[in-house]
Amino acid sequence: MTEYIIKRLCVAHAPTGEILNTYVGVTQPIHLSGLDWECNIDLDKIDSQKKMTKGIDSWHAVQMGMYMVYRELQFKEMVGWKFLWLDGEESDLRSLLPTFGQELAE
Repeated sequence: MTEYIIKRLCVAHAPTGEILNTYVGVTQPIHLSGLDWECNIDLDKIDSQKKMTKGIDSWHAVQMGMYMVYRELQFKEMVGWKFLWLDGEESDLRSLLPTFGQELAE
C-alpha cells in the first residue's frame, strides 16, 4: 500500500471527453543517505507512469514533489485536460501550490 504524505481528490476531464474521478499525490519521503531524499508523485488515472523527485531533506523532497505534480498537470492542461478540485468549485492549478511556489513556477 502506498503511503501518501499529501493527496488531493479531483475530477479530470481528458481531451477525449472521458471524465475521471481520481487524485494526485506525493508519497512519504524516503531517506536514502546523507542529503539524498526521494518521494514519488502519483497522478493515478491521469498518468500511470512512475515519477520520482529528489531533495536534500524530507521537506525539500515533498516541495519538489508538489512542484512536479503542478508542472505535470500544467502540461496536461496545455494538451486539453481540465481539472476540478474541491468538489468541482476550483479549476485553477495554482490552488495546488502555496503563493511562493507559484511565483517560482512562473
